[in-house]
Amino acid sequence: MRVILDTNVLISGIFFGGPPAKILAAWRGGELKLIVSPEILEEYFEVCARISVRYPDIDIAPILVLIALNSQVVESPTLAERISRDIDDDKFIACAIASGTRTIISGDNDLLTASGYKNVQVVRPRDFVDRRIFWGSPDGVVQGHYGLSGTASVPASMRLGGQGARAGNLGVHRARRTSKEPGGTGWWS
Repeated sequence: MRVILDTNVLISGIFFGGPPAKILAAWRGGELKLIVSPEILEEYFEVCARISVRYPDIDIAPILVLIALNSQVVESPTLAERISRDIDDDKFIACAIASGTRTIISGDNDLLTASGYKNVQVVRPRDFVDRRIFWGSPDGVVQGHYGLSGTASVPASMRLGGQGARAGNLGVHRARRTSKEPGGTGWWS
């Protein structure tokens, strides 16, 4: 299943866990294919650079490189009209339209209000995880919510193989967080 992740979902999945981490684990396991535009990748890198200052023990670069290398990058033209309440979020809608992707996962209320535009659904991470019918099978066929299905194209070497969603499984080592840090039970602890 092809999805677009809003930056807040990516950040939450990397640094804090919960449903966004499950979504990243599904991508890592080949159950989801991430679709991005150059503008989305640029935002991922900028926001992660700012956030990683607060977590100096976490080297986010290898994860971002994996995302850049293992996502489908789609050129998406600027929309003719403003769709989201926050014009900065229109890049996600534009990418979905240009790529034919029907699902954007976001916790951003401004982007969530754009759900339904040109048949693009914007869903919260918790709703996406809860509505998934089937999280995958050995043959890589994914049946997703909203009646969508497709075949994942992430190479077998990139799959989790049933392991939990931890940064170490993404091919990078992470320092273990201490219980004093926010979200001390993040997806790499």
